[in-house]
Amino acid sequence: MPPHLAATTHSLRPSRVISTLAVLLLAVFSAGCGGSDATTESIPAAKYRYAADAEMTATLAETAARDIVIRCPAGWRETVDQKNAPNIVLWIVAENYGASLSFVPLQMDPVLYTALRRDGLSAVAKVSLSLKRDNARDSVRVLQPPESFTLNRRDYVAYEYSADGGKTAIRVVLFDTGRQYIECALLPATQPVTPDENRRLFSVQQSVLASMVVK
Repeated sequence: MPPHLAATTHSLRPSRVISTLAVLLLAVFSAGCGGSDATTESIPAAKYRYAADAEMTATLAETAARDIVIRCPAGWRETVDQKNAPNIVLWIVAENYGASLSFVPLQMDPVLYTALRRDGLSAVAKVSLSLKRDNARDSVRVLQPPESFTLNRRDYVAYEYSADGGKTAIRVVLFDTGRQYIECALLPATQPVTPDENRRLFSVQQSVLASMVVK
């Protein structure tokens, strides 16, 4: 997060913080990163770098279309901001506003979607990275190249990058709903973020994905 946003996060009213996170998320999805090819072999969840072991509540959050449903982690809640973040179809934030987890569809025509389904999620990762790279210039650095993994029989591809010189690691996970590709981004909203805190947040993201039901 840019220093001036990080410095003001805790002094803002909740509605102001949500709007700030919305603007930042829009930058995340238009920012870029240089990329490496995604791996072709999917890593089983039991061997993956982030465990799906965060404490979860019974509270459900879902898209307006009710086609994606997740459980909220402990200490998180659902939010919306149609004015500043209309492309986010499902969004939860930490109650202390220290992190945000959002679901955003990759916009593409049916022909491209069909072609990417033939090529697999590694090709989707290339498209995702390319779309971000177009607007990133030299400001974004890849921290973890794309890698595939499986979780509850669903295939994913994930990568991590920084847009602030490595101070904040953002993790993007892509998956196919059968109708469209979705980017799920975990964005820490405070600085600095320690490696242990990053791992904890990415495990929260992994746990949300483990709870997800796609209809």
